[in-house]
Amino acid sequence: MNRKVFLLTALLLIPLDSFISAEEEDFGFGFAGSDTEETGAAGGGGGPGGAAVKLGGAVSAEIQVFPGDIAEGEGETADRIKALELGNIFSGDLQFGAAGSNADGFIKIKLTPNFQDPAKILFLDEAYVRGFFGNFSIEGGLRKLTWGKADSFGPLDVVNPLDYSDLSDMTDFLDIKIARPLIHASYNTGLFSKVEAVFVPWFAGTKFASSGRWVPREMTDKVGRVKDSTIALAPSELPELKDAIEKTNLDLTGPDTLGLEYAQGGLRFTTTLGPVDFGVQYYSGILNRPAFVLRKNWDTAYKAALEDAGRAKAGFAAFGEDPQTAVTVAQGAVNQAQGGLNASQAALNQAQGVVVEKGAQLTANPALAANPVFMAELNAAQNALNAAASAYQGALTNYGSAATSYGTVLSSVQQYQTAMGSVTNSLSEDNLYEMAYNRYHQIGIDYAQVILGFNMRAELAVNITNDLAGDDGLVYNPALLWSLGFDRNIPVVGINANVQVNESIRLFHNKIGDDPLFDIEAGKKLTSTRATVKLSKLFFRDELELSVAAIWGIEDGDCYIIPAVAWTRGDMALKVLGGIFLGNEEGELGQYRDNYFVKTVLSYSF
Repeated sequence: MNRKVFLLTALLLIPLDSFISAEEEDFGFGFAGSDTEETGAAGGGGGPGGAAVKLGGAVSAEIQVFPGDIAEGEGETADRIKALELGNIFSGDLQFGAAGSNADGFIKIKLTPNFQDPAKILFLDEAYVRGFFGNFSIEGGLRKLTWGKADSFGPLDVVNPLDYSDLSDMTDFLDIKIARPLIHASYNTGLFSKVEAVFVPWFAGTKFASSGRWVPREMTDKVGRVKDSTIALAPSELPELKDAIEKTNLDLTGPDTLGLEYAQGGLRFTTTLGPVDFGVQYYSGILNRPAFVLRKNWDTAYKAALEDAGRAKAGFAAFGEDPQTAVTVAQGAVNQAQGGLNASQAALNQAQGVVVEKGAQLTANPALAANPVFMAELNAAQNALNAAASAYQGALTNYGSAATSYGTVLSSVQQYQTAMGSVTNSLSEDNLYEMAYNRYHQIGIDYAQVILGFNMRAELAVNITNDLAGDDGLVYNPALLWSLGFDRNIPVVGINANVQVNESIRLFHNKIGDDPLFDIEAGKKLTSTRATVKLSKLFFRDELELSVAAIWGIEDGDCYIIPAVAWTRGDMALKVLGGIFLGNEEGELGQYRDNYFVKTVLSYSF
């Protein structure tokens, strides 16, 4: 299917609908925001009147097609259509909740069939317990917590990392969040005021795909440049090193973050002053994206190991390009020399036997000395013995030379293997590159107010990292972040509009290095701005919703558009949506231009 036809058809058939927002360096998708200070899958705690147990969940059946797989595939069109993958078809979740007089608990389990790894069919999405003591409440467990007033993923929403491993599955605000083990406490100081505290004992970063169609190009490009840099320094006599480096899987998963060294925590105060909802917060956390740079002197040990490997290979290169071949050829030469030595030894023994026999005859019969025929035979036997002795000496010398060469080859191979081990070690994480998650401190404020029918929301924050000079390539620079948005039902046309703009402004931008391999922010623009729009309209007693969501990366010049039509009746819903990536192919969204898709989802909630 032609992408332009696909886009035109979608925009003609489906009025505009919904969208989202972005935080620095991330996509920031999400269709459903929250007007409350805290969102979770479970409701509030139980009150007097006894315990209550609730079971809920949802099951869905979906089919997803990427038309680009047909347009860009090889072979007959019919064969390419047959090869299309339609996804896992089924998914669902189970939710268990219980509430007593002063406590409640919640568990949510997701079910996603994984035909390659059945062990991953089930996973725990959220699980926590909460207790209430008058104006004070405390909860602990695996939790998704929302801070800030932006509709989705504003700069103050810092507690949970995000899952961008599948950009076609971005229609649920909470589903994109990754629950973290935490302890969260809150205290109502007045009728409209609250103080919150959160402690997250260990850390996990934003999740990106490591294989398949959704792998970020930034990651693959950086790995490719690292490999190209190491291959470029390899001498021509080591062609095998190129293949070895290209097959190397650089581990870019980052350091182990399960210790208290990566603990995070923060405080938040919210209140209402007349028509204004106001909040202020402090958070000490870890930036969700790891920093990855080459060490400044990474090539010193690498070059030395390459030189050692080159010298060692010169010791066996005459016998073969690789160690195994060289050893085999050298061993074959020894075996051949041994065979020649054995043959010359046998010939020498035979010639010596003839001379001894003739000598014995002459001793027994001295008159044979006057026999010219006998004496000619004796002289011939003596000459044959001399020739056999000379041949034996030559074979012995040849064997000694082959054995010496074999020993040299073995020694060179051992040195080569040791040197190549040093080459590999010099390309390890400890010697080649550095990866780190950066700690930062955030101070922020947020604001919400209804003005002329517009539900206005704004956030402002500063992220303070350890790179206050701006020139540490392994540490992200401090940044100023803001978000401004509104939602409103537009009279007459009956369209609900949600608009939000997020921006990050990098401080000390002029101190950043020029090479992305040595400075994580090299090549980045001063600002990162994303405008998001969500428009939707309901029909037929609110059973039918037509919508479109769009996010625009202003500096990158790219966008992601998701038109959708949804029909809901009771607990059943049928939704058809598509996704189109447009704009600059070098942008964070535009890089997925070939991943446009169509998805149909039938779901039942209970």
